[in-house]
Amino acid sequence: MNITRKEACELITLHIGVPVDEIMDEARTKMIFAVNNDIQVRDFFMGLPVTHSMQDVIKLSTFLAGMAKQGEDVPFFTLTGMFAYEMGNDKLCKLSLNYAEKNNPSYSLTLLLKRVIMSGWPRESFLTMRKELHKKVVEQCYTLEPDYIITEDSNA
Repeated sequence: MNITRKEACELITLHIGVPVDEIMDEARTKMIFAVNNDIQVRDFFMGLPVTHSMQDVIKLSTFLAGMAKQGEDVPFFTLTGMFAYEMGNDKLCKLSLNYAEKNNPSYSLTLLLKRVIMSGWPRESFLTMRKELHKKVVEQCYTLEPDYIITEDSNA
């Protein structure tokens, strides 16, 4: 697969709010690949509710989770869990994060979120964190390293 960081972020942004039955297989495959193999793209996805409807972002995340192979769905379940926590949907949060942890017990974002949530971190703090992080990630993806080619295990 050949996709740059900028292309991946643009592809994801393009598909927010699109009916899931209109998402082509190639686009779906590229989004799943990029989120799984580049932390910047995963964090870009995490920041999308700063600029897009939370419901539309959750819809895309849950769709990609359902279409990804087991193991490749973990980032999407983790992000869905975080979004659900922020919205006050504790049931969806717990289900999503428990699934993610079961299928990848060492996935660092899942473990971090579970610790933060268990400590009682205020839900509103997620928005503050997301806004700060999203600015930096957008700069990374669009200005500093837009042509960075994502490869399998780029994060390693």
